[in-house]
Amino acid sequence: STTREPARLPQARAQFAAARVRPLAAPVLVDALLSAGGRGEPRPGELPGLYQRTRERLIAELGRIQPERPEPGQATPAEALWWLNGRAPTGLSRGLALREVLALPTPAAQVRALFLRTLSRPPRAEELSAAKSYLADHGGAPKAALSDLLWSLLATSEFSSNH
Repeated sequence: STTREPARLPQARAQFAAARVRPLAAPVLVDALLSAGGRGEPRPGELPGLYQRTRERLIAELGRIQPERPEPGQATPAEALWWLNGRAPTGLSRGLALREVLALPTPAAQVRALFLRTLSRPPRAEELSAAKSYLADHGGAPKAALSDLLWSLLATSEFSSNH
């Protein structure tokens, strides 16, 4: 095969260096969303089927608004509205995960925790600086500012795509 020829090996490696960016399927996105919001598993004492019904409802909801897209990374109007106003993204950005992050001692630690929770990576230097600046500007309401930051990370294409 031509990929085994020494002269073509670098080109072959380059062609497989990165996967095509594509949106996460509804079940995967719901699991990621629940996990990022601190609800990755049933709460202690929660009725056995309640967590599963909530998860299934969210999957069905996303399945209706998340059709196959011709272009990766482009949200439909229904998806955009769901991320802006949906009970799951807005509610999860104010819940358990936020309480855990608020307990951290510094804004830098809080921002790092949100990035790790949502994007599975630490913030880049410019992201950390911008987020700390945002939190400083809203110093009188740290819970609201962190909730907004968490929601904005959940609403990114980086969170909702496989890349």
